[in-house]
Amino acid sequence: MKVVSKPVYLLSQFDKENLLYLQTHSRVPAHLLHFHDCYEIAGFISGNGIHHLNGKDMIVTKNDVFVLTPKDYHSFYNLTTNNCFFNIMFSKNLLTDKIKTLINSLKLKHLTVSSKSMQHLIALHEVFLSIKQQKDITHDNSFYQNFLELFLTIIHSSSRVKETSISSATAYDTAFTEIISYINDHFSEELTLKKVANDIGYSYTYLSKLFLKKTNVEFNTYVNSLKIEKAKSLLLKSSDSMLFVCHECGYASMTSFLRNFKTFTGLTPTAFVKKYKY
Repeated sequence: MKVVSKPVYLLSQFDKENLLYLQTHSRVPAHLLHFHDCYEIAGFISGNGIHHLNGKDMIVTKNDVFVLTPKDYHSFYNLTTNNCFFNIMFSKNLLTDKIKTLINSLKLKHLTVSSKSMQHLIALHEVFLSIKQQKDITHDNSFYQNFLELFLTIIHSSSRVKETSISSATAYDTAFTEIISYINDHFSEELTLKKVANDIGYSYTYLSKLFLKKTNVEFNTYVNSLKIEKAKSLLLKSSDSMLFVCHECGYASMTSFLRNFKTFTGLTPTAFVKKYKY
């Protein structure tokens, strides 16, 4: 697998209501393994590359679509320079019975839709984004839910499963999935790789080698990136004090929190809030 020098970690990058985030990406660089604490719909508008999902590599091309659930881990690599794709991340708070049923029928499958259906998805994505950005309109849960139900229904009615797996998950991948799941649940605590190894029943040496092989980054760097993503979410959706956010994300000192926040975002917490909240 191609190794990317700078890791990217993504958690809940929702709007102020902490419900849904969507964007179209053009010529996006490859990502290291990451996961979201939310649901995600991703679709390739153009280009091709490799999608690594829960230990399996799949060739992705134009019109391919994926529906992911919390704790799935994935990455894209070997992407062509003309790659363009959309992604929608949404909170479990938006799940309706219909959305749950649609997700269960689509999740973790490598799907492809017709060019016409992809055009419909792109158009719906753009219309929704345009409406959502109108600050004088108040949006309740039903606004987001109707969009998601329609979006997923189009995928469900027009997609077919695409068999393009070029590798299978191994015991190595299963162990890594356990690590990621554990870290996701405990990263706000005082966490070390030795504690992870002890709690999930693997040797420290084994997990240390496995983690570095899979992520190409040190354990502490990975955990700190998750802490900062949580801090970003708290800063945008609440009026909690900086000290509360610092402690809620697992930092014992404000100095350590401020240093890591600046390292991962390029901004101080105050500058981040001013740029993205107001």
